[in-house]
Amino acid sequence: MKADVVIIGGGLAALVAGIKLIKSGKSVIIVSSGQSALHFSSGAFGLMSKFGNEEVMQPLQFIDRLPNDHPYRKISKQLPLSIVLDDAKQILKDAGIELKGDHHINHFRLTPFGFFVPSWLTLKDHLTLDSLENIPFRKVAIIGIDGFLDFYPNFLAQGFEKLGVSTNKSSVNIKEFNILRNNPTEMRAPNIARALTDDGVRRYAQVINNHIGDADIAIIPGVVGLNDTQQIKDLRNQVDCKVYTVTTIPVAVPGIRIKILLQQYFSDLGGWYLMGDSVTDGEFVEHRLSHIFTSNLGTTKVSAENYIMATGSYFSRGIKSNNYHVYEPIFNLDVTSSDNRSEWYDRNFFDSQPFMKFGLKTNESFQCYLEGQVLENVYAIGGILGGSFDPLYDGVGGGVTLASSVYVAEHLKDKMS
Repeated sequence: MKADVVIIGGGLAALVAGIKLIKSGKSVIIVSSGQSALHFSSGAFGLMSKFGNEEVMQPLQFIDRLPNDHPYRKISKQLPLSIVLDDAKQILKDAGIELKGDHHINHFRLTPFGFFVPSWLTLKDHLTLDSLENIPFRKVAIIGIDGFLDFYPNFLAQGFEKLGVSTNKSSVNIKEFNILRNNPTEMRAPNIARALTDDGVRRYAQVINNHIGDADIAIIPGVVGLNDTQQIKDLRNQVDCKVYTVTTIPVAVPGIRIKILLQQYFSDLGGWYLMGDSVTDGEFVEHRLSHIFTSNLGTTKVSAENYIMATGSYFSRGIKSNNYHVYEPIFNLDVTSSDNRSEWYDRNFFDSQPFMKFGLKTNESFQCYLEGQVLENVYAIGGILGGSFDPLYDGVGGGVTLASSVYVAEHLKDKMS
């Protein structure tokens, strides 16, 4: 089996890079072991929300102040970061993912715990604010589902009330929810979304209308529209006020929807997506990866001109650790980390944690290293990247993933042309 590019990993980074490469005329194989972090995504992508302890509203103004090994700095030395970000946003739009926001200025998105945090791109059915001073509504109806534990009305109410917005809380039920409770399946957001047919969406909208009262807007859990955006559009059209969804925790329908739409778009363009498979080994010849082997294909070689590591960070097991060191588990590629375990963490739980900055060591072109030597045809993108940034604390996780994916795909397009 052979392609121009093999991408190891099947989440946001892999799919965005794969789509861009296919659209440039390259053949692409994605090897995905299963679920990615997208299944737990908030439905929003942060470009940068903090610089040190400073809140950031205009992220691109801080690029020149970032360390040289920050992915944004590496990209901006070769291409305007704004062009790369616009390209990423267009890829998401072409896949049917409807987002609001741009890279010039952050907006504020509502989190499941009632906080409003800076964001670059947010799904259109989620509540966002341009400012926390001028709130365009005065009363919110927070409407949960009877017995559904992954939605937090009290936290949401406290968040609104801190902004001077009054709330009323209630919960609703329809027969689809009762049927689900009688099944052995857990009462989780994706299962609720699968149970909501067109008639179920209509009934859900009716009971929401019964609980709006005099509220200006309604907030409901994100349990509508697993496979596409049509059902959430239908629901919003049938509710008597503006209605917004909030991502549930732990499993998120919006993130799964993003994954499904991107994967479908990648496949429709002609990409090969090897689902439920994992890379077990590979052979290197003169600082190049010659071919790889996977669990399902056995002794069959999968070869490409170039390879991309998009296996994610700790959550996706693209990076692992034991008591002594942090490592990349497939090829043992070089990692930016410390061998002193006491340097992995900060005792203040709410500070930036050093281990979050660990990941694959890469050069200016995002090429990986093996035993101190640059690999000519192996690149890294997304959550597996290491450097002087904390994707969570700095609020750059989504931006780094999308920007590095587009940039490396653009680099490979030019390299192979």
